[in-house]
Amino acid sequence: MKKLIIWTLIIIMAIFLILVGLVFYTSSQLKVPDAQKSSFNLEQTHLNNSCPLFDRKLSV
Repeated sequence: MKKLIIWTLIIIMAIFLILVGLVFYTSSQLKVPDAQKSSFNLEQTHLNNSCPLFDRKLSV
């Protein structure tokens, strides 16, 4: 009976540690450097700007 209690405690602690690790991992992932974000935004605007050109080429 004691072994069962010890094992459940170990499992609960392991799950808790995994959850804490995930929280720290996701929070570090959210803090993306501003340079990466701005380059992504630039790519998005570039794609948006280039779409009409393709449309014009197709229509002509």
